[in-house]
Amino acid sequence: MRLPISSAFSVVALVAATLTTSIATAQVLRTTRVATGLERPVNLVPIPGDPTRLVVTEQWTGNLRVIENGVLLATPFLTVTGLTTGNEQGLLGLAFHPDFLQNGKLYVDFTNASGATILREYTVSTPTDDVANVIGTVQLLSVAQPQANHNGGCLQFGPDGYLYVAMGDGGNGCDTGAGHGTTGNGQSLSTYLGKLLRLDVDSPPSYVPPGNPFPAGAFPLIWSYGLRNPWRFSFDALTGDLYLGDVGQNAVEEIDFEPAGSTGGLNYGWRCFEGNSCSSASACSTSPCACSTAGLVFPIQTYTHATGFAVTGGYVYRGANIPALRGAYFYADYATNRIWSFRYTPSAGLTDFVDRTTQLDPAGAPTITNVTTFGQDLAGELYIVEQSGEIWRIDGVPPGAPNCAGDGSLPLDCPCSNTGGFGRGCANSANPNGAALSVVGDTASDSVRLDASGMPDTAPCIFLAGDAFDANSQSFGDGLLCVSGNLVRMGTKYASGGVARFPEPSDTVTIGVLGSTPPGSGLTAYYQAYYRNSAATFCPPATFNVTSGYQVTW
Repeated sequence: MRLPISSAFSVVALVAATLTTSIATAQVLRTTRVATGLERPVNLVPIPGDPTRLVVTEQWTGNLRVIENGVLLATPFLTVTGLTTGNEQGLLGLAFHPDFLQNGKLYVDFTNASGATILREYTVSTPTDDVANVIGTVQLLSVAQPQANHNGGCLQFGPDGYLYVAMGDGGNGCDTGAGHGTTGNGQSLSTYLGKLLRLDVDSPPSYVPPGNPFPAGAFPLIWSYGLRNPWRFSFDALTGDLYLGDVGQNAVEEIDFEPAGSTGGLNYGWRCFEGNSCSSASACSTSPCACSTAGLVFPIQTYTHATGFAVTGGYVYRGANIPALRGAYFYADYATNRIWSFRYTPSAGLTDFVDRTTQLDPAGAPTITNVTTFGQDLAGELYIVEQSGEIWRIDGVPPGAPNCAGDGSLPLDCPCSNTGGFGRGCANSANPNGAALSVVGDTASDSVRLDASGMPDTAPCIFLAGDAFDANSQSFGDGLLCVSGNLVRMGTKYASGGVARFPEPSDTVTIGVLGSTPPGSGLTAYYQAYYRNSAATFCPPATFNVTSGYQVTW
């Protein structure tokens, strides 16, 4: 049956664009390291309905690793076995069923011992567990691969609730040779190689959803074709538009686009075209294709091998941390470590192209290298995944600075020598490192949000603002209160998984208005969060604590 439309989505002739920087105001960005120590990670996927967990796949170990509330767990959630571990082989794709928390179903794409692509469904007994208890597996698809490279492997559930699967052309150069036929796999409708497939995972055994463009053919799961090695595609979480990075032969890399509501059947041109160029006139001179553009859909963005050699497709930013970048699509080049963003609509074309490489270079750390994939959490924030095992979140520059930590990083002492972790407040009954207040957003647009983390899982949390800072602080329950002067109680929120945020998306208030600190005023406000500490063990009988402090100049 047809799946319900995921809550992550709301509700053609394309002009090719060259890699030209437009006149656009560059938003200053930074990267925050989320995890390290992974082995060849190639996917970062949220669990639908669970904002506390992200799952990372390791290409050669077959491990699915959980990042829970910002912490990488040591024990894998699940391990896929029987992999082939060539450079472009292994565990390549992961997607959770939109109803995973109810039915426990997830899907992986991997190459098995014979090199074939396998699409497998796992069912786990308790979806909320951090280590899966597998109670069933089903093989949905097996596709033989003539060579070891160009396996694609990305999996995504679309806004229509169906599972989309990226398949490379089977390898070899120019989509020719044994296993590639006379026309090449990309242009043939008699193979699943070189295609984007669409499946209804809830309708076995055929899995063919209504509306697929070639239902009468022998390969009815084909949605679109003419692809070489689609390495990462995604759907815009707001519009449902599809963006796809397709790795070129040895001349051009490309980003393809399919608007929301498409009926499929699009031909992206490979092997007849590489990017916007006829392959018969380029490196693939042996291709028998004519240079006809009839019926082809050309990329919305390209770059030549003077710029990079292997595109990694990304996501459209839809988060709250950097309001100025909502709607910008991020992607990278695996070989040259460059990262870019642009905006695209069919009516306006490609605009606001910006090279983000320098902005996203983490301060005091090596340059981000070999980007294998991007990830997007349920809040729309974006992550960069390095093959070396590090994961970074794209953040805006904080609009202020922390203060009043109470952990020894500043000349302050916690009550009862109750010292927390560096940059955090005093330790508490739930977290020996203490709770921390961080600030995201932009003062110019009054989009600042306070994030309090590290408190008891469901604690009530009161967000406070003051117009002065008490450098000496005062003992306050198990913690230190450093906001001073005219105090304003901003609002009360209940933590979820130990994290409380103010304002939330449903709130109509802003921090600037509540604190009488409008953007551009030049006023400095001091923030802190008070929370219940019901199982107090550090300074009995106190049952409350506070986070570290934070100051923002408006």
